[in-house]
Amino acid sequence: MSSVTLGNDSAVKLSFAVADSSHHGATGTVTVKAQQANGNRVLCSATLSGGLGSCRMSDTALFPGDQELFAAYSGNDSLAPSTSSLVPLHVNPAVTSPSMAQSNFSLTFGDETKDTVTMTVGPTLPGEPSPSGRFDVLAFVNGVANPPVRICSAFLGSTGSGTCQLTDSVVPVGLFTIFTHYEGDGTYGSSDTPATAIRVSQGQGTPALTLPATKLAFDQQHGATFSYSVGPRASVLPSGQVSVSAVSTATGQTTAVCFGQLTSGAGSCTPSARLPVGKYLVTATYGGDANYAGASTTPQPFTITKVSTRTVLHRSPAKIRFGHEHVEHITVQVTAHDGSVPNGKVTVKHGTATLCSITLRHGKGGCFLSARKLRVGTYHLVASYPGSAALAKSASGQVKLVVTR
Repeated sequence: MSSVTLGNDSAVKLSFAVADSSHHGATGTVTVKAQQANGNRVLCSATLSGGLGSCRMSDTALFPGDQELFAAYSGNDSLAPSTSSLVPLHVNPAVTSPSMAQSNFSLTFGDETKDTVTMTVGPTLPGEPSPSGRFDVLAFVNGVANPPVRICSAFLGSTGSGTCQLTDSVVPVGLFTIFTHYEGDGTYGSSDTPATAIRVSQGQGTPALTLPATKLAFDQQHGATFSYSVGPRASVLPSGQVSVSAVSTATGQTTAVCFGQLTSGAGSCTPSARLPVGKYLVTATYGGDANYAGASTTPQPFTITKVSTRTVLHRSPAKIRFGHEHVEHITVQVTAHDGSVPNGKVTVKHGTATLCSITLRHGKGGCFLSARKLRVGTYHLVASYPGSAALAKSASGQVKLVVTR
């Protein structure tokens, strides 16, 4: 036998023969030794019978590696001591039988770090320390046997066991087999555990939405930015599309606001159309991808307010005689903040008394007072614009008008 495995050294039968020059069998003792740099190591010895003998070394007599053995005859009364030539023997590392224990065989993509794998390598040889060194947790992905994907690595402790935490997002969603590979050390040989099936399920996407403001004027929607992001912030970030929608609290009608793609787990979009004035609940919905399931944010309150307007009143002249009110010309102009042209009617009043009603054309209009409309005195005129579906109401400042005798 030219090789033996550590822990099973005694399987090697070391046989020897000693004879004199006449080929008569010698008597005495033979010791088998291993030649080593720090001194020869005695393996076993036996007494010759008819010049022949054999012995077996202990199961852990030699460390792994290439060894050279020789037999040393002690001699007797008529024969001198002698030594045999060197005989090579290769000692293999001890056979190991590792086991793997996993805390969870159903994993979630992007959250694999919550799972750990424990590997224990044995058996430990009598009189020797426990196996040491590194081990890897490997996975066969998509049925491809080579090369397997490394999920995590760790080192065995003093008891021959070690634990490693899985790395997130290393393997895609699906059903796989994993095993642990022990690299071995100077005493113990490398080995693999049997493969075990695990399933990696889609992770849960966790979208978040940031509104441009809780309130926005109707004319401010153009260019407004709705920002969103989707977690988890794993090594592989969610991809795909996010859509933003608004539900009217008054009618329950849902309106698509905008949509956009995720880049590095985040993105933004601007409204494709203006929402009518009103109150809404706005939600961002993530459509999911191969690794993460879709989800929606909690609805957020959002209000579209009317566009502000400005009403200006002019009168000419500033003073008139009673009975000649028909020469008084009153004009109004209503402008909107967004540049749109207000329409509708403007009412000109003194206090609660209506003096005239003006129909706007291109945001402007005018009226004349009727004769004897006002008594002698001083009046403060105010023009009021009632607003529209998208435009806010507004009123002019007071303009003084004097009626004399």
